[in-house]
Amino acid sequence: SLAEEPSGGIHLRGDSSSGKTSGLRVAASVYGGPGYMLKWRSTDNALEAIAAQYSDAPLILDELGMLEARAAGDVAYMLAEGMSKSRLHRTATLKDRQSWRVLVLSSGEVGFGELAQEAGKRLQAGQEVRFAEVPADAGGGFGAFENIHQFAKPGEFAEHLGVESR
Repeated sequence: SLAEEPSGGIHLRGDSSSGKTSGLRVAASVYGGPGYMLKWRSTDNALEAIAAQYSDAPLILDELGMLEARAAGDVAYMLAEGMSKSRLHRTATLKDRQSWRVLVLSSGEVGFGELAQEAGKRLQAGQEVRFAEVPADAGGGFGAFENIHQFAKPGEFAEHLGVESR
């Protein structure tokens, strides 16, 4: 809200062990530690509630491939639009809608387009622009890292950062 910007996302896409999750863990360390990062393994309804809880804060979600493929496009729109689906009470009166403003930092071996294709769907241009897909390869031979400093392997550098796999 301070920047008066809408919701959207950045999706780090790359091979396994490229450092995507390490990058997300470093981001999560700024906002609350290891428990701050969540997994994509949720229903679209649950993601609405989660987004509302994280309003005006980063929402860090790992492993996009865990999201149901049929929901990929709808979830991209929903998170970026910042408002839950309209629903009715049992009495046919309108429930209050949840709203949020989040910057989603995501990772996965697949992108939203590929995930939607698994379900036989195609992403619309509006869905694709809401989540910028960034390759998790900095081009230096170290996966997502540009430099691993004095360490022999990217995994050793990730371990030093305190973001090794747990």
